Amino acid sequence: MSAIWGAIDFSGKEITEKIKSVLKNAFDECAIDKTSEISNKNVYMGCGLQFFTPESKHEELPTKTDGIYYTADAVLDNRDEMCARLGITNTPELGDAEIIRQCFERFGKDCLNDLLGAYVFVRFDAAKGTVDIVADAVGNRYIQYFCEDDILYFASLRAPLESLKKEVRLNKKWIAYYYGVNTLDTFNDSESTIIDGIYRIAPASHVVIQNGRVAEKNEYWDVTNIKRCRRHKNDSDYRKEFVDLYRKCVSDTLRTEEEVAIFLSGGYDSTSVACLAAPILKERGKKLYSFTSVPESDYVFDGPETKEADEYESVKRNMEFLGNVECDTLSLKGVNLWDIRHEYNKVVELPYKSPENMIWLYEGYKKAREKGARLILSGAFGNGTVSYNNILQYLVWLVKHFKFKKFIEEVNGFNRRLGSSRKQIIKATLDGVFKPSLPSTIKFDAYKDCYAYESFLKENGAIDAVKENDMITRKSYHNAAKHQDMFLPAINFRHYGEFPLKNSLYTGVFFRDPTRDKRMIEYVKSLPFDQFTHNGYTRRLIREYMEDIMPPKFFIRHPFGVQSADMKYRFEKYGDAVLEEWRRIVSKTDGKGIVDTARLLKDIERKNVKDFGYGDILRLFYTINALEYISNYEL
Repeated sequence: MSAIWGAIDFSGKEITEKIKSVLKNAFDECAIDKTSEISNKNVYMGCGLQFFTPESKHEELPTKTDGIYYTADAVLDNRDEMCARLGITNTPELGDAEIIRQCFERFGKDCLNDLLGAYVFVRFDAAKGTVDIVADAVGNRYIQYFCEDDILYFASLRAPLESLKKEVRLNKKWIAYYYGVNTLDTFNDSESTIIDGIYRIAPASHVVIQNGRVAEKNEYWDVTNIKRCRRHKNDSDYRKEFVDLYRKCVSDTLRTEEEVAIFLSGGYDSTSVACLAAPILKERGKKLYSFTSVPESDYVFDGPETKEADEYESVKRNMEFLGNVECDTLSLKGVNLWDIRHEYNKVVELPYKSPENMIWLYEGYKKAREKGARLILSGAFGNGTVSYNNILQYLVWLVKHFKFKKFIEEVNGFNRRLGSSRKQIIKATLDGVFKPSLPSTIKFDAYKDCYAYESFLKENGAIDAVKENDMITRKSYHNAAKHQDMFLPAINFRHYGEFPLKNSLYTGVFFRDPTRDKRMIEYVKSLPFDQFTHNGYTRRLIREYMEDIMPPKFFIRHPFGVQSADMKYRFEKYGDAVLEEWRRIVSKTDGKGIVDTARLLKDIERKNVKDFGYGDILRLFYTINALEYISNYEL
């Protein structure tokens, strides 16, 4: 894995030393193990290698072979398969990026759907005057780029690109959606950035650049095209197939000689990853270092008994049976969630929205590195794959398709196993069929509560985008065929990959999530609906099929974990100082016709932090964080 950067002048002019230094020096604060460059008149490429795999220590990037210039940021999961296809020997000296290069040279775009892992590469064919930029299917790695005056500029960070662009202006559509969606969602598409004219390569994309401009954009993999075509005679076949695949997805991430860490909660997803990873590491004589977010020690959780804010003790009990998991906490003790914004905005190159989650995750990378880990695992994507729950959608589907016998069998299964009321299950199902309503947590027309001017949102397409998303939710929520797609849109691959790349660059710790593996996504999308809900089991891929792999008492009912439950409490501890700074920033900052600063100031002048709800503080945080951030740019 690596940071990559470069510039290619299609007019043939030499790349200046200034351009080279701006690109290279942007990575001075990143955790780079080795830096190399190639410069030949109108072509300049650089690579800051990070040694995440044994083979990466032998990687030589960038390369020039027969007029082909190439640089890459790559970890390839299916080395054996691709080497066999190439007819070459998989040796420790052969780098992942080199295997990808040879595959593309030999097979062209026909190989892109077969490459598995985390990668982005840039390839320039000097004879043809063509650049190919390709990113992995699920958005693990990416670059940002722009074209100007016949020159392509690209980099893993956006900062040097801003320095080289003649005119740097805010992308009004981007910022309109950022405010208008009025949730923790940040992106409305897979390519645009906060700066107009600077783009990010989308997941599963192949971009072709000729003559200093984008000539083609192709998507080589589309999750919506996957059909529910998998059919087995019995559940034991599905069980074996799923567990074998999941174990393979996990084991393929563990190609490291260093220590391994994991973000671990008390939930299904990260626990299942830990239960598959720890035995593999134990065979190597290694530990798995886990990090669990916990609230302030003096915080008192006043939520329902079915939920808990501190999962650490549950996690420790769950992990004891594995024998090689060393558990630790992420407490953020003494961290002011407002004061740290400048540091983390710089890392992610965005005004981030979630004040606590983003920070404890970043701290987890740093603590992992302190333990000697260069790899940190997660199960963050699992709700759409390994622990997908479709109970209501499946029951509604049975009724709509007149499968009444099967429906009654499933109702009886939940009554028998969980003691659930048949009457309540039938009523909820019929409501879903004839008068479907959505959970109260789903808000429509959310833009009406944000602090941006409605005219600005409308002018820049944010209201239409929000309404379109609302319509998709309405049409999909009770639809068994469409519900899972709500978890798997292309934009989600961007969202889940955007921040880990930046965290990785700055800490030298590689993030992998086996629940977001392309193979796993394809697998769960091919399954019939009853593989997720059946005979009283929901989320059955883990709940039933992994019962003998998960901790012995894991499935005994215990409270659901609530991440960042103490966020409001943390703000209250610094309440007066934070509010005073918010007032100062809002009163002196030009809203640029985007933010209604008068309304915003009115809301924060008459209250203290304790008067605001949890959601109000989130909204105030990202509204003012972004207001301050965008004040540095022209509109």
